[in-house]
Amino acid sequence: MRRLLLPLLLAAPTLLLASTPAHANPPSIELITMGPGAEAFELFGHAALCVTDDAHPTGVCYNYGTADFSDPAALGWGVLRGDASFWVEPASRKRTIRSYTRHDRDVYSQPLPLSPDQATALADALRRNALPEHRSYRYDHFFRNCATPLRDLLDEHTGGALRQRTADASSGASCRGHIRQGFAASPPLLLLQELALGRSIDRDATQWEAMFLPHHLRDAVAAHL
Repeated sequence: MRRLLLPLLLAAPTLLLASTPAHANPPSIELITMGPGAEAFELFGHAALCVTDDAHPTGVCYNYGTADFSDPAALGWGVLRGDASFWVEPASRKRTIRSYTRHDRDVYSQPLPLSPDQATALADALRRNALPEHRSYRYDHFFRNCATPLRDLLDEHTGGALRQRTADASSGASCRGHIRQGFAASPPLLLLQELALGRSIDRDATQWEAMFLPHHLRDAVAAHL
């Protein structure tokens, strides 16, 4: 069943963005998280930050998970070696949500209760990160993926509200443990990650580190913001 899930019963995140001088009204920002899909690069869901302001009255979403997916094998090998290039890609909110719901993936919206200054500063940072000279980065599944830049930006623009509440708290599993469930439906991928990924991901992961997974980021935003 295709649906847009609005978890309004979750604690609303308290993020505030400073409005830019060019806008008469401060922007509103929401965290969008998507449920898992069937393809290998969709198994762990996805996330984006969406801004609605005077320049984008219907919303623009900043997606940190864009890459060249034309050769999945080459991209997958690049991800394992830590040499895959990903970049930030803005797209309309409507188009972003439609691209996931048409494949029967859940979409969750969390409006972020930010101050005008916080919201403006965050919106400016997102626009800056999408510029050609800033948008590319080297992908790491655990430490630099589609969700971790969002986590870092939200933390930065809320005075450390996420990190200070999660950096010392156990997530109850290692990074490897967190991804085993996602790979469970694909034995070849499960075996590959067991063999290819180093032992550094076997230590207990903090709640902060577990936010490399979009659903953990969604839960932390609901709990702490």
